[in-house]
Amino acid sequence: MSHSELPSPAPQASPSAPDQQPPAPRLGSLILGLAIIAIVLVSVGALAIQAFLVPERRWEELAENRAARHSAVGRRLPALELEPLVGAERRVTLVDLAGQVALVNFWGTWCPPCREELPELAGLCARLAGHSRFRFLAVSCLARGNEEAHLDDLREDTAAFLAARKLTLATYADPRGVTRAAVKQLGAWSVYPTTILLDGQGVVRALWTGYGPGVVEDMEKRILELLAEHGPAT
Repeated sequence: MSHSELPSPAPQASPSAPDQQPPAPRLGSLILGLAIIAIVLVSVGALAIQAFLVPERRWEELAENRAARHSAVGRRLPALELEPLVGAERRVTLVDLAGQVALVNFWGTWCPPCREELPELAGLCARLAGHSRFRFLAVSCLARGNEEAHLDDLREDTAAFLAARKLTLATYADPRGVTRAAVKQLGAWSVYPTTILLDGQGVVRALWTGYGPGVVEDMEKRILELLAEHGPAT
């Protein structure tokens, strides 16, 4: 590159010119050095801003904000139709959830964050077992969709996962995609896992997409707050 090339040597001073000044500093090298210093300072500054401008902004705090501010919050879920899959006996609709607080989790055995989250959700269910108005609906989904045509495969995969993790959970299927279509209608569907919290009127009170530290704790806090709105737990 031109800025890395050294300039031609300056002519030697003539003996007949004793007052001639020494060669001027190499301007190209000086500019290059200043440019390098500026690049280093900008890079260090960017790292400093990223590290210190917003201190203590933990992932879980951001997730909590998103859970309550999603555009679906405050809107009624248009439909919910779930069929029993493993450990469940009856189909569930919005009518069945009237007056209850329901946490609906869409997950899959093929989904790494789902596999991490579900045991934590099982623990949440155990802690809230004394609340008769709380329902947890774990909806197992296939990566390729079309569960209605592959319901046996879905049931087998789900049962194997629960057995391997020693989880005792009632799981459901959304074979015709009615419930997921309703969630999408609210603009609330993007990734697995997706979890929605419904109040006794079927209104979305919080929504979480993805999984990370503190998410299940936030779910539990919001569930307890919602249960408290309707009187003491029984």
